Amino acid sequence: ILKSTTSGVLTGSTGVIYSDSNITFDQAIVLSEELSYSLSNYGIKLASENNLAGIEYNDIAEAISFGVAMGGHSESAISKINPQLSNPYIMRKLLSKALSAGSSQGALTAIANLSANDVNVGWEEIKMVSSQSAKGSMVANVANVIYFGEDEELLPIINFSAQGASYGATSTLALNNVEKPQGLTEDLTVEIARTSSHGSSLGATFTTVSIKGGNPVTNENDNISNKTVQAVAYGATIGSILGASESGNGDPIIVKQAAKQGVTEGSLIGSGFATDYRETFFLDNDIDDMELAAKKNMITSITRLNADASLEAMNSLATKKVKTSSRDMLLLIRKFNISPNTTNPATIFQRPTKKKSADDFPFEDKFPAATPI
Repeated sequence: ILKSTTSGVLTGSTGVIYSDSNITFDQAIVLSEELSYSLSNYGIKLASENNLAGIEYNDIAEAISFGVAMGGHSESAISKINPQLSNPYIMRKLLSKALSAGSSQGALTAIANLSANDVNVGWEEIKMVSSQSAKGSMVANVANVIYFGEDEELLPIINFSAQGASYGATSTLALNNVEKPQGLTEDLTVEIARTSSHGSSLGATFTTVSIKGGNPVTNENDNISNKTVQAVAYGATIGSILGASESGNGDPIIVKQAAKQGVTEGSLIGSGFATDYRETFFLDNDIDDMELAAKKNMITSITRLNADASLEAMNSLATKKVKTSSRDMLLLIRKFNISPNTTNPATIFQRPTKKKSADDFPFEDKFPAATPI
């Protein structure tokens, strides 16, 4: 019911908002994000007020985010959009970002506020809402563009959907009011960077590999899964860093690593779900036990795009750049007795070492693997 109701609301509203010549494109995007926020936020609140037995908040968040994205991108809604309002390609990817951001932040704001009065709602429940909201948006956004869009739209929409979900999640100010459990060191926002990235990447790889017939199990150079993880890694990383900066939480380096961990876990699990693996496998196993021929290439792509997106995010932030004069550098060299001819810089700049892919992951726990509902 939640899927169909929210889908209907977005189908109708998108057709009206984007065909109205009195509403600018920028205003329409904002309205779409606010509407998705309201639906996700109120859905969580309504579930709490009515004590719906047997229904988890994370499933509600996923159902609503899925319905919102499915309705907003439905063929019926898109056909009514004024072509003079915006380039259809630009419109579709920005709409994906807005709907994902609104759904994610709306659900997280509601669940974070509930945690103040409900002892049964804590960090784990909040993390699950984050992951499954991102997953629901991504599955619907990707499925819609595969069936109703153009091939060249797929990767930008994966990127922008992941950006929206991770930015909406990590910029949620209500997370600042959630009490940190004893023994934990990282901020909740850093945890959310991982879980939102996990949900987006699982949804992206699961949907793309299954619908487009990817084969990461036996084909080490599977182009479908590799291109998908590149797009989702970039989007999830840049959205997480910019969102965490907006809310004033999390070291950007740790947020980057958390996003990388989430994308790596989610991408491999999503590829597995779309091919040979089921939820029961992950009860006693983790991603290291998966036998995917394309695993190495996928992890390499994730690492590279995670680094590229981190650099792009940091460049876009309003950071103060300090320019050092040559005179100051000479004074510094003299002060520390540095000789370019004799000083061994190895103690300053570490020699490169061969790392395992998970060496820089900030979390040791295994996040639950759940197929899209």
